[in-house]
Amino acid sequence: MHMEHAIEIFLLYKKGEGLTRPTLDWYAAMLGKFATWLGPKTTLNEIAPFDVVKWLVNLQDRGLSPLTVEGGYRALLAFFNWCEASPDVGRIPSPIGHGHLKTVKRPKTDDPDMDFVTFEEYISLTAAIDLATWIDYRDWCMISIMFWCGVRRGELLAMEMRDLNFAKSEIRIRHSKARKQRTIFLLDDLVSGIAQYLSLRPTWAGSEVWLAYDKARRGVAGGLTATGVRLMLARRCKRAGIRFLHPHLFRHGFAMGYLNHGADLKAVGTLLGHSSFKTTERHYAKWIDGPLRELHGRVAEKISRGS
Repeated sequence: MHMEHAIEIFLLYKKGEGLTRPTLDWYAAMLGKFATWLGPKTTLNEIAPFDVVKWLVNLQDRGLSPLTVEGGYRALLAFFNWCEASPDVGRIPSPIGHGHLKTVKRPKTDDPDMDFVTFEEYISLTAAIDLATWIDYRDWCMISIMFWCGVRRGELLAMEMRDLNFAKSEIRIRHSKARKQRTIFLLDDLVSGIAQYLSLRPTWAGSEVWLAYDKARRGVAGGLTATGVRLMLARRCKRAGIRFLHPHLFRHGFAMGYLNHGADLKAVGTLLGHSSFKTTERHYAKWIDGPLRELHGRVAEKISRGS
């Protein structure tokens, strides 16, 4: 089977599994570039480990970041593993290999400093919101949910009225990147803020929670978009006099805040909606400082006392 045809089938299966549109687009882009580089009508059983290595070196030689190169590897790994298990494409063995017999190793990546929204930045940002209109309450609530609950931007925008449970102070996340539903918990002032927002916003028959105003800023144009969130944050950060805070930095801020105040990795991973503990560990384990520093101090004190 030709590589291009196999990619089409792979993407169809992944769409059936409920992967989000951005994830599907990422797979399509990464695999499509590899197929184009290989040349037209390359069949799966013609692809050798050396082809994968040459592709990764090609990405490196083009000056792409180590994280982008590693992402290209992950896309190929997922694709070839699927091909190996799928009768639709003939169960072709993966040229990458498996376990200790893996022929093509994962490219090394630099460990960039973890960037995240600090509590001080969150306070500065929310304090600069006047809370005079429904838009003010919308922005305050969305920023607070991202910071205190660690939701992804897509999860935030996908919230519907039926997901809100004020009696239990929680929101059900049904549209998750990991395709697992989970519950996020709301602080009391956030529950009050959302209620105030809903009471002030214009009448809307749709199911969306977060609305965008029309061009005249008098009515509703529909549900807020990803671009709308970015523009909102740019406007709010500028008014607060702080750097621009990308939506995902709030998610990192939630994780780092909770981990550095004693929450364990597994619990934080569950709250974040990670598909496995390894995901949480890979992203955050090396950046946990507070608990380790505290443990180091307690043990050193005991040693010095001879107890």
